[in-house]
Amino acid sequence: MNKVFLKFSKGRTFLVLTDLGMLRISDTPYFLFFEKDKMLAYFDIDNATEKTSFYAFPKKETLEKSNIEFRYYHILLIQELEAKKFFYQKVLPLFKNFVKNEVDFLILIEKIPEFDSTVIDTVHKISSVFYNTYSKKALPVSYCPFNYSILPFSAEKSHKFILSLGNSRNFTISYLKNGEINISPNFGELDNLYELETMEYTIASLIEKENKEYLVVQEQDNYSVVNEFASRFTKFKKVKSVSHIFSHFANLLYDNKIIDENVLCILFDNISYNSEDEIMGGEILYGNLKEMKIAGRWKPLPLPGGDIANIEPWRIALGTLKEITSENLENLDLPIVKNVKDNPHHSYIFNAINQKIVSYSLSSSMHHILAAIGELLFFEDSLKNFDYFELLVETSIENNSKEFKDLSISKKEDVYIIDTYQLFKKILQDIFSGRKKKAIFENVLSSLVYNTLELIERLSKEYNTKKVGLTGEIFKHSHILNVFTQRLEKKGYEVLLPVNIPLDDSAISVGQIIYTYYNTNSENQ
Repeated sequence: MNKVFLKFSKGRTFLVLTDLGMLRISDTPYFLFFEKDKMLAYFDIDNATEKTSFYAFPKKETLEKSNIEFRYYHILLIQELEAKKFFYQKVLPLFKNFVKNEVDFLILIEKIPEFDSTVIDTVHKISSVFYNTYSKKALPVSYCPFNYSILPFSAEKSHKFILSLGNSRNFTISYLKNGEINISPNFGELDNLYELETMEYTIASLIEKENKEYLVVQEQDNYSVVNEFASRFTKFKKVKSVSHIFSHFANLLYDNKIIDENVLCILFDNISYNSEDEIMGGEILYGNLKEMKIAGRWKPLPLPGGDIANIEPWRIALGTLKEITSENLENLDLPIVKNVKDNPHHSYIFNAINQKIVSYSLSSSMHHILAAIGELLFFEDSLKNFDYFELLVETSIENNSKEFKDLSISKKEDVYIIDTYQLFKKILQDIFSGRKKKAIFENVLSSLVYNTLELIERLSKEYNTKKVGLTGEIFKHSHILNVFTQRLEKKGYEVLLPVNIPLDDSAISVGQIIYTYYNTNSENQ
């Protein structure tokens, strides 16, 4: 039979599959279920929730009986009667194995339709936000790619038109108009010409409708492909840049109806740049919607070669080893050293790092810190993506060691800094003492939690606040979120979590609008 595609009226076009074996590693699959019991049989989702779209792990039984990897997946439950009727009449009859009850779900993968494909148009709105159901709570994780979302925005001057261009790694476009923030479908990562052309068309269609003066907000990122495209639009006369991490913080504050009150926020995130081209993502923030600042952070690590370390995190591990040791790296009896040094494709980088003749940027991103630690402990002669290291954390933090490494906290230019280098030195000591690597890693996770909360305690006393928020990509993983939430609540803190606005980068465009609207210094950003 011809391939079947589903085209959403205001969203994207998806290939419809029933066979898990047809998935590629690079695909982002969306599982469609039509019966709740069948969905709950496959995925670890809270039975009591009333939500219909989820970000969840497969159950152990699912892994045993299905050809599916252990990682997070996006799941949708079609319950709305008209939408369900549409699928049963127009889509499901095209798949004989579904009609014969041989499969329990459909799989959607975003693709461009082929010439002889069957393309089915739908006007039905499936879902706007994916949720992680942790501890019987529904945490908004990410915007969906199927349709537009609307966020009511109650503010005095919300009649202004503000267009925001989000983040190129998890891209959405948002605009504020008539008391509402309208959020586009989630484009995912802008990594091909089709995505870029769709983005350009979407922006052009929005601004053509507006004849009055408006403000455009973009990310504070000199490397953003979105910012480069934005420069093509001659109508963009007023363009402001907003910090990625402040956009996350603004979302959390607005979601919790905090405008003027000062609170603390732990932000553990992916990759974002500041105005000095340094990568952020391991910060503690302080302030309110009108004024915010960085109050503390984990000490940044070196990224030899710059952005390429994002896909080769062993570079971060080796760069950090060189910084914390005064000796020749070749003298270190570590698998990562031997394998990279002897690899003909990587040996020149090893030599450049060892001789300190390679350029590098700096990163406090918790993604990079975790990946560098993971490579140091579990290096294999193959590339690993960051999902691998996040899952490593997810599966280890449940058995979180009660041991921890007490790290020094210094202060530089009014910002507290937790010594990440000291943590790496202690890891090296454990490795050379013969301690099991899994035990070391669990100890490291305890150290990350303990030392972050130690700094929170210090800042809480200094700023006289007992409210602490959690946001950023790392916290979309329920076990990590749970550990921090429980520890903070046990210490008497009120924990602020996202309510309606997702905590991942698909909501950056929303945070850009909220920050720009409220922040008293936005004219100078």
